[in-house]
Amino acid sequence: MNSVLVDTDVISYIMKQDTRAPAFIEVLEGKQVCFSFVPVAELYSWAFERAWGSKRIDEMKERLARCVLLPHDDEISWAWASVRNIKGRPVSFEDAWVAATAIRHGLPLLTNNRKHFENIPGLKLIGESE
Repeated sequence: MNSVLVDTDVISYIMKQDTRAPAFIEVLEGKQVCFSFVPVAELYSWAFERAWGSKRIDEMKERLARCVLLPHDDEISWAWASVRNIKGRPVSFEDAWVAATAIRHGLPLLTNNRKHFENIPGLKLIGESE
């Protein structure tokens, strides 16, 4: 089974049943869905910011439990530092962690925010446009 690292925007679309979700669900069909710690932390933050109830939090946790959460390691930190220091194209802290996780594990990244990631060496992007 092929694995794919998923960015926060994609899981958000799927959880909200956004009109963009079906295209991403199709791309994920038959693949192992993986996350960096960053999208998970962002989702938890949204639960606080938006005062989600326990039912919605439990649903989110159930969805995440079916995925692989890739742990941090020293190689990811080195990859993050490399991504953050790309000259001429600043990458946000959050996006750099996601990209670093994908690079370190050799996984393609599924995102709707391609512009945030497209100039990062060694990172393969996938999406509905392929």
